[in-house]
Amino acid sequence: MNTVTLPDQSDAAVRFTRRGILGGGALVLSASIIPHEGYSAPNPGSETAGITAWVRIGRDDSITVIASQSEMGQGITTSLAAAIADELYLAFENVAIAFAPFAPAYRDPVYNWMFTGNSQSTSSFYQLMRQVGAAAREMLASAAATRWGTSVDGISLDNRKIVHPDGRRTLSYGAVAADAAKLAVPTSPKLRADPPSAGRALRRWDIPGKVDGSAQFGIDVKLAKMLLAAVRRGLARNLKNMTQNRSNLGRALSRSWRSRMG
Repeated sequence: MNTVTLPDQSDAAVRFTRRGILGGGALVLSASIIPHEGYSAPNPGSETAGITAWVRIGRDDSITVIASQSEMGQGITTSLAAAIADELYLAFENVAIAFAPFAPAYRDPVYNWMFTGNSQSTSSFYQLMRQVGAAAREMLASAAATRWGTSVDGISLDNRKIVHPDGRRTLSYGAVAADAAKLAVPTSPKLRADPPSAGRALRRWDIPGKVDGSAQFGIDVKLAKMLLAAVRRGLARNLKNMTQNRSNLGRALSRSWRSRMG
């Protein structure tokens, strides 16, 4: 009887990884097609305030927009986050993006459950994201008006600065974020008439991480004492004939394992 030799599946046996190769390759690619500047990352050490469930603003003026939809290469993290940034009068490059936890606030507004699929993320969420951004904008303006002791009329926002009606005094978004977070969320905020990202191509938020290997996928999740499982299935259409020769089965398993480890 032929013996079956399965591949060494220990971590020590892995010489190359997809991320290792990408990391090295990115050194070459970045010189020609990858911009050196990246999007700002959230600062976990800063004090942040939640302006609605979708916007986090730190006292240091770091701004994070929450993405409820999974990024599957369709660019949805870019387009939906940009919709919020537009309403907040923020340059998209100054906004960090974080994925949402499992919570009712992030349910699909059409089907009322949290999922990504059916090619409907834009149709379901785009208008909602604009409303979320506009609501956060009005909350920041209201907090600034209270701080100044003036009417909200005439207050404007411009890329992390809230401008007093006199045009001279300003406050940063971060300076009033904690106060804004205490306000009721407007139910019918006024949307911008001229969202700058609408109909325009934007630099994709997800691409740099996919090129340099830093993007995190479900397969990257590692928890203490976590066990891995795979569906037991035939590795070829003609499984009956293949299993008659166990050495063939061993080679097939080897190829399958190596492809998964890649």
